[in-house]
Amino acid sequence: MPGRAQRSPREKPAKKSAGKKTKALIHRTNPAQVTRRVVSKDLRQW
Repeated sequence: MPGRAQRSPREKPAKKSAGKKTKALIHRTNPAQVTRRVVSKDLRQW
């Protein structure tokens, strides 16, 4: 039981931070691709 108690709190914040980091990296590394995706979505809606 102590093993699970230690893992559960560590996994939750790790996943959240990882998701935020990946998004930040995508915006920082290649903003052109992100803009293209947004434009493509807008064009599809029109």
